[in-house]
Amino acid sequence: MASDEDITINVTTIRRQSDESSSSDEIIPLTVLSHSLTDVGRKRLHNEDSFYSSDEKCLWFVADGMGGHNAGDFASQSLVNDVEAFYTPADSIDDSVIKLEETIQQTNLNLIKRASNINDDTIIGATIALFISKDNQGVILWAGDSRIYRIRSGSIEQLTTDHSLVNDMIEQNLIELNEAESHPDKNKITRAVGYDKDLVLAYRKLAIQPGDRYILCSDGLSKELSDEDILAIAGNGSTATTNQALMQKALEKGGRDNITTITIDFFKE
Repeated sequence: MASDEDITINVTTIRRQSDESSSSDEIIPLTVLSHSLTDVGRKRLHNEDSFYSSDEKCLWFVADGMGGHNAGDFASQSLVNDVEAFYTPADSIDDSVIKLEETIQQTNLNLIKRASNINDDTIIGATIALFISKDNQGVILWAGDSRIYRIRSGSIEQLTTDHSLVNDMIEQNLIELNEAESHPDKNKITRAVGYDKDLVLAYRKLAIQPGDRYILCSDGLSKELSDEDILAIAGNGSTATTNQALMQKALEKGGRDNITTITIDFFKE
């Protein structure tokens, strides 16, 4: 995310929940493998993206900092540092999510306090797109316009919804989808960690199937690659090869922002 991007917050936005039911109660043992990359891109001087990736804890997220160099870096890395320091998986995925939310909420308050000690106009914030899994269940939490995609049976689906002003306008039929890229407010997001003390994390619960592939990314990737581009690259190939190819393609198409991407694969044991 560029350091000169604007941010607005709509505190009335409610938490979104969408549960998927498994076809049966049977737990299918799954093996997970991930690969993570971040790059400053070809236009920025500093990388304000950070990521967390742990196959052991079955937890991954990307964080895209805002507020300029040092501020953006600090915000995104604070999310990583706080999760590393204060989070341990619980016995159930629901309890793990509660612990993660508590950690992120505390990070949110810490960032707001740090910014207020500088001046009233200072923003030290970051988007987050987080994925956690246990057995055949997954939960995603997000705030901002970093994204999570799922590739299943040859199709791609964006699982997150951008918390951005232009996306709100599209949903309200105020502009068309093809107008978003050139809209003067295209860089304004409506939710982020570190902006408002009443942070609302969006939530979605998923049923994980063998063969599922999940792509977590900052907007540096999604601005360069369409859903069709991502599917063409990530529709097959190994975890690491796919993740490296996504990064390379985004750089080739301009690399206008910092780029972070995590590819996660689930296999039947």
